[in-house]
Amino acid sequence: MHDSHLRGQGAVARRPRRRWRLGVAAVAVLSGLGLWAGAGGAVAGAATTAPTFTATGALAGARTGAVAVRLQNGQVLVAGGEDPVGTPIRTAERYNLQTGKWSGTGWLPVPVADATMVRLYNGNVLVAGGLTTYQGNLTATATTAVYNPQRGTFTPAGNLPVASYGASAVLLRNGQVLYAGGFDTPGPAGHSIADAALFNPATGKWNATAALPSALGDSAAAILPSGQALVAGGIVKHAGAAGAVSGATFRYDPASASWQSSPAMPVPVAKAAVTRLASGQVLVVGGETQVGVPSAATQVFHPNGNRWGRFADSPFASFGATATRLGTASVLYAGGATTAAGTPSAGAAIFTVSSGQWQAATSLPLARADANAVSLGSAGVLIFGGLSPAGPTNSTVLFHEVSQPTRTAPHFTSGTSAHGQAGSSLSVTVSAQGNPTPALTESGPLPAGVGFHATKNGTATISGTPSVTAAGTYRITITADNGVGPKVTQQFQLMIAPPPGATGYWYTTSNAEVLFKGSARPIAPHSPQHPRQIVAMAATPDGKGYYLISSFGGVFSYGDARFQGSITALHLRTPTVAFGISPTGHGYYLVTRAGNVFNRGGAPFYGSMAGKRHPPIVAFAVAPDGHGYWLVARNGAVYSFGSAHFYGSKAGRRIPPVVAFAPTPDGHGYWLVTRAGNVFPFGNAHFVGSVARRRVPPVVAFAPTRDGDGYWIVTRAGNVFNFGHARYYGSSAGQRHNGPIVAFAPER
Repeated sequence: MHDSHLRGQGAVARRPRRRWRLGVAAVAVLSGLGLWAGAGGAVAGAATTAPTFTATGALAGARTGAVAVRLQNGQVLVAGGEDPVGTPIRTAERYNLQTGKWSGTGWLPVPVADATMVRLYNGNVLVAGGLTTYQGNLTATATTAVYNPQRGTFTPAGNLPVASYGASAVLLRNGQVLYAGGFDTPGPAGHSIADAALFNPATGKWNATAALPSALGDSAAAILPSGQALVAGGIVKHAGAAGAVSGATFRYDPASASWQSSPAMPVPVAKAAVTRLASGQVLVVGGETQVGVPSAATQVFHPNGNRWGRFADSPFASFGATATRLGTASVLYAGGATTAAGTPSAGAAIFTVSSGQWQAATSLPLARADANAVSLGSAGVLIFGGLSPAGPTNSTVLFHEVSQPTRTAPHFTSGTSAHGQAGSSLSVTVSAQGNPTPALTESGPLPAGVGFHATKNGTATISGTPSVTAAGTYRITITADNGVGPKVTQQFQLMIAPPPGATGYWYTTSNAEVLFKGSARPIAPHSPQHPRQIVAMAATPDGKGYYLISSFGGVFSYGDARFQGSITALHLRTPTVAFGISPTGHGYYLVTRAGNVFNRGGAPFYGSMAGKRHPPIVAFAVAPDGHGYWLVARNGAVYSFGSAHFYGSKAGRRIPPVVAFAPTPDGHGYWLVTRAGNVFPFGNAHFVGSVARRRVPPVVAFAPTRDGDGYWIVTRAGNVFNFGHARYYGSSAGQRHNGPIVAFAPER
């Protein structure tokens, strides 16, 4: 088959495994980041001699079955894998093209091999799933972590709904990560699974989504121009069986959170090499047609026609090889396994997109399977690690083409858009090529705190820390000029997301006058209502609604806050003083001064202080896991129920009356706050300031930031004081209200 409309772009590596060498199956690792700013291509118009492999700095330790991705700053990150004795490892390393060396960076929360890795729009990197060791045995893990390139550290990012390895992970256009399929248990007892989940970087949480129509592991996956995700081929495995190779193809639509079937692959394969071309088509090379039987098939998926086609077979057959784009004109296919025993191959070949033909390339200096390959743009392709004939290797080679010094007009080699986040550091590389090296300039508005910095090597960085108020889309023009031919321009779009956590807040008076600051806006009630005697306020988990609570137990809902009952009909002797929403938003609690706890909707009951002797209850909070809660008395006594842990109190100490209480985001600590503005931390809660000993009106409310490294303190007169990571968006102090301020809720 010949298709003159195909154009290549980027590199995505599929990783082979020596089948059941350690009792595990192969796994697909795919970032799906085809069009990132900083991705490069070959020099257009330059005469090229024979391409070659050159040795460069070796990894600090041999590893196979690792995951890798190119960072926004051009460096390469590799993490996890197995050491020479087959044990999953925790270490990570970064490769710097300028020095040609690797250096250590951070530790994974748990050692993993056969995981997935995806670079997020903000430049951070998500690692999810894989195989780890438990009590000396290999087992699938649900652990995930996020790597911060600026800090060089991994932070736990919650657990997958289902532990798995051999899955596919791709970055969706909405910034979320789709994780699908895989295997549940290594060895003969394992099954392929259909489960799928979404990771939301904005909330740091995983949520299940529609399952694959068929359970598959070791599939090929990519993002299509429509924004849908493609999952193709793979292994269907049942306990006690080696597994059957499937040609099934499915597309995930983020808008409807559903899967649709597409025509099956012409040649069903698993553990194939896959890369998305610039045209949006998806190239799939090699793979295994049966477990351990390699294929040379070259297949392409056409998104526009929702169909598959074929090209000429590759010069050699292998599975678990790497396919990496060389600019826009060709694809490098290298390595892999050629037998069921995992015999590594030194084969390498180049696929020319315009002709649809293959040509043999210089062989790899060292045969390897289960290696990683990452495009370095015009600098070539970095291939490292993997399983050599002698076992896992730390060898690293650079594949590049040698160009003649032909004078060529400038052309851009980087993407046309990038993403950042207000309040977080940003560094995006733009690049152009030509001979002589072109100079880059920029015109148009950039976010406050961000600048354009050109270098002498044909690149420039758009870097800095966007102001917390700089969220929005910025369209600029970048010009490249080297005196050969006319200047060329590129329209570049920089999208800055709002900062994480609250970007605004609400607070209310006792007469239900809701005030708002920052991005928070007033929200309409579900039906006409006349709230009064308000004592509490709480925003829904998604920040699209809130509740107002009256002293007589009335619940008034706004936006997506669902009314699930009140306690007004109970005519209680003591007033309602506190309110809390379950973490899922499917239920809530109302609490009285006497310590009664009334649960509504899907909120479980874990106990109360009703009928017991205690000082008046003034505050209440639900444990972050939703399986417990705390009640707090005016004298600083803390009563814990369910999963809520006790970390200390101020009972028996002479302190001003307690008016507010809040747990840390992980529930391993909490703060007590008094009317005079004292802030008392317990457990892992951090103290970052208070208004004690300052002449301020009585404190009535307190709320921590999402990361727990800051908080707000609010007074009866409407003063809002921010500490730590909490941002200040204004207050209503000095303004006339229709009553005293009684409650506060940050926008989540």
